[in-house]
Parts: sequence; C-alpha cells; structure tokens
Amino acid sequence: MTTQMRALLQYLAKAETTTIHRHEKETDITAMYGIYKAQNPSAKIFKRLDEIAAKIKLPLKSKDWTEQDINAINSYIEDNQLENEFTELAALFYEQYFKGAKLNEFHKDCTVAMFSMYTHSQKGAWNAVQIAINMMVSNGFINYKTIGEDGDYGTETKTGLEKCLIVCRCKVNLGLLFESYMLFGMATYYSRLIKINPEKYIENSNGWDNRLRQLMETR
Repeated sequence: MTTQMRALLQYLAKAETTTIHRHEKETDITAMYGIYKAQNPSAKIFKRLDEIAAKIKLPLKSKDWTEQDINAINSYIEDNQLENEFTELAALFYEQYFKGAKLNEFHKDCTVAMFSMYTHSQKGAWNAVQIAINMMVSNGFINYKTIGEDGDYGTETKTGLEKCLIVCRCKVNLGLLFESYMLFGMATYYSRLIKINPEKYIENSNGWDNRLRQLMETR
C-alpha cells in the first residue's frame, strides 16, 4: 500500500468510520472506509463480508441485515482480528476507483481534498479543479488561458493542472492555496446546481458541507 493511499484511508477512517453501517436513507450497507454496496456491488470487500455472514448464519442478502446482524459482523471482524485484511480490501477498491481522479497529477497538499470531492461527485470534482485552475490564471500564478468549466477531464484541464503542479512544487504553501481554490470551486459547483433545482440538490450540498468539515478536522 502506498503512502498516499495510507493517508487517504486515514482520512476516510475518520470521515466514514472503519465499521460496517447503514445510513438512514440508503438501501444497502456501507462497508468500512465508506464503500457503499448499492453503487459498488462487485467490490471484493462485499464478497468477503458475505462469506462472514454465511459463516455466522446471517441472511445472505445484506439488504436484509438488521442492526443486530451488522453488529454481529463487526464483532466477528474485531474478535478475529481481521481489521488489516479489510483495510487492504478497501485500499484495493480505492486504487481502482480513483484511477479517474488522476491523484498523481496533484500536489501532495491537494490529494486528500481531490479524493474527498471525487467520492462525493466525480463531475463536481473536475468542475472544482477547473475553477481552481482559472483562479490560478486570473491571479497570475500560472501563464495559461481560462478553460471551460464543464466538469470533464480533457486536454485543457490536464495541461492547466500540469502547470499548477509545477508552480505548487516551486513555491511554499501554493499547494494549500490551490487546495483552497478547489474547495471554493466545489462550493460554487453546488451553488450553481441549487439555483437550478433547490429541492433536488440542497441535500447533496449539505452532504458536501459535512465532508468539508471532516476534511478540515484532519488538518
């Protein structure tokens, strides 16, 4: 497991916990480190949880697990010292999931923020990055053009990000500035959506606000 992945899992351990749980409005369980089964049913971490459920004679469908069933699986994992195994399974999942986030193209001060944004909204994350790049342009930190803020990772976004990485590596605390621009960009992204459809997007915005608070607590 890379140092970067360890740092990201440490953040998720605080933000999402390291136990299985079920959120009130979700249809299925969320595994340790925030992996939601309804969105990622084929993740290996859920196959392993199903094996444990079968071993202790619980319903095979996690949608049917009661609070007591979930507590029983969490206790089994703790009693049998399987925490490290599940940490590795979570790392395996996120290594695949975050290929699209291009984390290696960000300054080290920005990777956890991009990680958090990307898990909340992939399109929103790239829109926030584009806003941040444009702020770097307008404030004179990089010599580049203003790019489109469409939420798609393309050639212009890649080039702008490369230029930002170079200057962030050369100047103290510029990585943290770029991070703050990204976080501002994510808030701007949700503000635009709320103006279009408040009823649909206000809950997503509240979810992002919670993630932002959790991110700040890791500082």
